[in-house]
Amino acid sequence: MIKYLKYALLIAVLLLPQLVDPAVLIRKEQIEDAYAVLEAVGGDTEATDTTASTTDYITMGSLSIPKTDVIIIIVSLRKSTGGAHSALVGLKLNGTAVKANRTWSGSGNDVDTGSATFVIPAHDGTYVDVGWLLLTGETVGTDLTQIDAVDIPNATITEIIITGETSNSAITQGMQNARVYTFPGSFP
Repeated sequence: MIKYLKYALLIAVLLLPQLVDPAVLIRKEQIEDAYAVLEAVGGDTEATDTTASTTDYITMGSLSIPKTDVIIIIVSLRKSTGGAHSALVGLKLNGTAVKANRTWSGSGNDVDTGSATFVIPAHDGTYVDVGWLLLTGETVGTDLTQIDAVDIPNATITEIIITGETSNSAITQGMQNARVYTFPGSFP
């Protein structure tokens, strides 16, 4: 049954352009401009630390992301056992902490996994206190919060650093598989 659904979907995709009025089709350039671009990859090898103060876990440099692009940063998170303590994650752009470390894990003596997704909309000198952080943790659920430690740099983003800390050095936090995606802040 699945095999036939795949064929039906393929046929629909191939025939769709012929069924739609050409006057309402989007130009190829518009589609290409709307796709997200993978700008950077970091932390293919897990970065771990036990420090109970802010630590740089994953650094992605040599970037050139204009302030007019939307930026999405995604990273996988892990916390070890070792005590009833929690793990935190934060973000620096161009060396400036724009989101102070925020708790993403439970505080029990258990292993926890989760993810952090930072979203920075296109911005200029007027809209600089923008963006949000979506946290998911196995034991704490979901948390959506504003990025508001300081203003987002009103400049081209050249470096992204994912920071973190543990509430006690008895546990280990790990971060891995960071990805930075961008796409135009406005469509043609």
